[in-house]
Amino acid sequence: MCMDKVKHSEQTQRVLYICSTYYHVYVTLMKQLTNTVCIDLVICDDIPSGEKLTQRLLSTDLFRNVWFVSQGKLPEVRGRNKLDWILFQHNRRSRIIKPLLPFDVDDYKDIYIFHDATPLGMYLMDVRKPYHLIEDSLNFYQRINETPQAKHRKPRSLKFKLRYFLNSGYFPLGDSRYVIDIEVNENDNLQVQGKTIIELPREFLQKSLSQESKKKILEVFGYPDLPPMDKHCALLLTEPLFTDGICASIEEQLCIYKSIVIELNRKGFQTILKPHPRDTAVYSDIPAVILNKMFPVELLNYMSVSKLGCVAAVSSSAINSVKAEQRILCRDKILNKTFNVKAEKNDG
Repeated sequence: MCMDKVKHSEQTQRVLYICSTYYHVYVTLMKQLTNTVCIDLVICDDIPSGEKLTQRLLSTDLFRNVWFVSQGKLPEVRGRNKLDWILFQHNRRSRIIKPLLPFDVDDYKDIYIFHDATPLGMYLMDVRKPYHLIEDSLNFYQRINETPQAKHRKPRSLKFKLRYFLNSGYFPLGDSRYVIDIEVNENDNLQVQGKTIIELPREFLQKSLSQESKKKILEVFGYPDLPPMDKHCALLLTEPLFTDGICASIEEQLCIYKSIVIELNRKGFQTILKPHPRDTAVYSDIPAVILNKMFPVELLNYMSVSKLGCVAAVSSSAINSVKAEQRILCRDKILNKTFNVKAEKNDG
């Protein structure tokens, strides 16, 4: 399929997408299957089993090139002192990183990245390469200040303005001067300012897909064994709470999700638990059916799944990607140690 698009893409310049989660890959696949330009794709080692995913993507012929990049193995480069950092940090790091990458950013007219507070995002800033930023998760920039990634944003102090003027350091998550625009699902109540916003609803992308395209996406991620899922079921989406610093230990994280499952079961639901791909907790002792964590939950909409009775999470925006009568977000209750499920009706 990609080869059918090559002639057109060679008449312009090439396009590169950089992905660091399964959700990023899912969105990129939807865009690739609905556009006319064959793109190159980078899969980062932030994605669990990213090397296997890279091989599956290569076998689809949907992309011109697919590379797996171990961002975690890229060397950390620091300035020798404050003056060195200000004057030479970006040039030094770009010279060290460039030969370690399987692609050259100068080959591309357009580069799209979902999360630029990463080594590859920093590299784009090092080489002063303009890029398009795509929201890291559904409606991410409506809630960025409440996410773990908020730690990468800097307060708008005099120091910030001076560093920005001198281009000293890195300014990710919509603050970089090299961001051309930010693509979001919904341009409403965004917690980011001063950038051109491109609204591209994920629902529009989904509806633009043919049945054949949906089948191709499912083949990339694999067909999971699903239990019966209907209005009598509650889907609980986990997050790596301990890894992201929301709770103090894996044991506490397990207690949190076990308490949610018990409450959902008490309310008469059969609970199905879908771990986050980065979640390392083992849920075998929790009274719930456990789904494959590597399967993007958004793909349940492509399978024979009825509207669920409930979908719940601590704070995951993915609850808005699944058809359900009720949705429960319990972040505040978890943080305040006052958890008690109170679901709200939802027509989604």
